Amino acid sequence: MNGKEKIVSSLLGSLVMASIMSGFITGMKFNFSVEWLLEVWPNAFITAWPVALLLNLILIPRIMVLSKWLTKRVTVNES
Repeated sequence: MNGKEKIVSSLLGSLVMASIMSGFITGMKFNFSVEWLLEVWPNAFITAWPVALLLNLILIPRIMVLSKWLTKRVTVNES
């Protein structure tokens, strides 16, 4: 994956995750009301998306390295 694809993937992935998580968590608290839909969820999303994007850009590459390391360890131990 090239640099441009990584950025677009991070943008889209964080957008989806921030939408779902902020919507679900705040919706459960506000019972998915009209107030929730028009005021609470948009505000929660505006806060969540930049955080999700930053964490996605920083943590996902490290998680991929850890995943590769863990799967190599498991494969070596199974042989």
